[in-house]
Amino acid sequence: MSIMGLINQLSRLAAGVVPTLDAAKQKRAALARKIAALERAGIVNATPFWNKGKYLYLSYPMHRGVRRREYIGADQDQIAGVLAKIERFKQHRALSSELEALDAAFQGSFRALRSFYLALESFK
Repeated sequence: MSIMGLINQLSRLAAGVVPTLDAAKQKRAALARKIAALERAGIVNATPFWNKGKYLYLSYPMHRGVRRREYIGADQDQIAGVLAKIERFKQHRALSSELEALDAAFQGSFRALRSFYLALESFK
């Protein structure tokens, strides 16, 4: 590609930066709102297991070498509430991963754009 072709392509890319940045900011805000809503509704990071097919227990991740277990019981309303919190935690984890990836893209884009700007600034 010729230098003029490269410059024209660079101009087209630069024109798309602001709309792309705006869309990414909106996506980030939407993810943050969804994560906050899940947290307000209640989340639980635990694995359910059943005793005798009737009694629900929760097993939490290990903390300082100790795994905490919690008895929930056989009450269907309580079981439904706890299982919903576990499902919300799974959604929370997926959305948090997506948010982290987007934040990493922002950081990488910042470095690339700053490098572009600094490389050409001295030629103004």
